Amino acid sequence: MSRIAKLAAVGASAAAVVAMTATSASAWTGGSVTGTLTAPLTVKVLGSNVASCTTSTLNGSVTTADKLTISTAAISGCTGSGTVTVAAEALPWANGTLTTGGGTASFNGFRVKANATLLGFPVTCIYAGTITGTNTAASGSPLSTTVTFTNASVSKQSGSSGACPGTAQVSAQYKFQGAGL
Repeated sequence: MSRIAKLAAVGASAAAVVAMTATSASAWTGGSVTGTLTAPLTVKVLGSNVASCTTSTLNGSVTTADKLTISTAAISGCTGSGTVTVAAEALPWANGTLTTGGGTASFNGFRVKANATLLGFPVTCIYAGTITGTNTAASGSPLSTTVTFTNASVSKQSGSSGACPGTAQVSAQYKFQGAGL
């Protein structure tokens, strides 16, 4: 093989490697993802934390077009000023976003129900809406991205006790991993 042909072959191989690397970084592969809570999930009403949960796992999928669906959500380890349980409702939360390369993240259709006992009385608050935050560029091995929501506003839903304020703010941080990234 001539020197020119060898240089051309090496150049083509290098270009192919760069193209494959750029392709894998430019879009999610599409498929399953799991988000694990890495900072407490907190719910604030009227500026005060009413619930703080330490354990949560989200399972779902992401598409190559950055669309995120959360199919299952478990939330536990919740505390507040009394007994508090928080549960996800109205799953799946579909058509959210998880931006390739970092950027906007959202859970569309987010809905949680909190049951609490305050001063001996049961209170049920249901809040829902699209919560929007950010996600980091994917990195590491296995590949992961961190999604952060800070004081994302959600609205009170029917079925809530009268004592529940009209809005609440949700904060949380999840580390997402899986074949879909």
